[in-house]
Amino acid sequence: MKSGERSVGKLKVKEIEFDSNKINQVKEKIANSEWGIIFQSGDLSNEDCRYEILTSDPICKIVTIDGSTTIETQGAITYAKENPLITIKNVRKSMFGNVSSTPYPFIGGSAGYFSYDLGREFEDFKDISTDDTNMPQMAVGIYNWAVIIDKKIGRVHLVMIEVENAPKLEERLQLVFDCSPLVQPNFNLKSTWYSNMTREEYFKIFHRVREHILDGDIYQVNIAQRFKATYNGNEYTFFKELIEKNNVPFGAYFNTPYGKILSISPERFLKLDNNKLTSKPIKGTRPRRCDQKLDEEQKSLLLTSEKERAENVMIVDLLRNDISKVCKPSTVNVPKLFDIETYPAVHHLVSTISGTLNENLEAEDAFESCFPGGSITGTPKIRAMDIIEKLEPHRRSIYCGSLGYISADGNMDSNISIRTLLCKNNSIYCWAGGGWTIDSNAESEYQETLDKVSKIIY
Repeated sequence: MKSGERSVGKLKVKEIEFDSNKINQVKEKIANSEWGIIFQSGDLSNEDCRYEILTSDPICKIVTIDGSTTIETQGAITYAKENPLITIKNVRKSMFGNVSSTPYPFIGGSAGYFSYDLGREFEDFKDISTDDTNMPQMAVGIYNWAVIIDKKIGRVHLVMIEVENAPKLEERLQLVFDCSPLVQPNFNLKSTWYSNMTREEYFKIFHRVREHILDGDIYQVNIAQRFKATYNGNEYTFFKELIEKNNVPFGAYFNTPYGKILSISPERFLKLDNNKLTSKPIKGTRPRRCDQKLDEEQKSLLLTSEKERAENVMIVDLLRNDISKVCKPSTVNVPKLFDIETYPAVHHLVSTISGTLNENLEAEDAFESCFPGGSITGTPKIRAMDIIEKLEPHRRSIYCGSLGYISADGNMDSNISIRTLLCKNNSIYCWAGGGWTIDSNAESEYQETLDKVSKIIY
């Protein structure tokens, strides 16, 4: 075995000198590689910002388009018989077998995006809204290696599960780290942002939702508007700027053949760590203020708002129900209720739900059971999704889906893809929404959507 290289079961690991300039060059290289994916976070002020993960060049690609899932391996394409999540589980297990838990968040496995519209594969509702982005419902790569950056202790590792017909550790090391500074073009918007609904249309939708609530159809629903502009330049340049401005824990950049995804998400969907399943829904928002005293007042108003607390509890109950379907009885609990998380643009009200996954189930089963997340649909979930389909003019595509990974050792982490942008054919899309209840005010909800993206579209 070469110097500096070690094995942990099937896993091979090589520590790399922590050189921030070289790491940034590697990030640029990965970002400009088709199927390159970067899970990137803000500074260590948030405990969930510890790791960053870089990978590319998948050994298998799993894509769902219009309900049909294909598996591409070494150029050969087959059609899956199972639903997309079961397909991912079967391919992951067949590629890597049983792998013991490791100290690394990701050692290879599946990584990619799951659009909100993938929910159509699990729930039955009519197709009404327009699909104008033409993105696959799901695009996931199976990767056998990753660069893991531990920002807390300042260490970098190349981790790999060696497989046939793929570069070995030393070759991958050369492929990844043999790079020089790239001259990145600037990113420039070529038009102003415009929404897919006018202010008046937004208010009409609000009143239609209120009628549904008064009729007892739903208790809460999340409605979003979509912003669109044209641009030129390098998308990763914009992503780096957004990460720096927003300091989020669950950022991701994914260079797919179908479009580039820039996720600046503050919200965790699901994490699975040694059979402990955790979700951290956001429900409740207040804009930041420049004056420190006024800013503290905003936090206090958020924490004591009966409306925001009621919304948060509704979604906590929904997530408890979803998680209970896949966890051991009596293990589901709420260790944190009504935490305040502060970001450059807004304060958020966040709760934590956790449970112990049933021994006969795996990460993909938990993901399917809870997808799409309750915080961005409403309650009851299926009826809320039906109303969203009828009232929002365009399909959500990647928005309110998830970007994440399932490691070969079975651990998982994923975001809710809010504050997420899609770049395709020189058009850029960004969405913003909020949860509406009987106590909601149309003007306040409209302004909240603008507050949420104030550090993203400007």
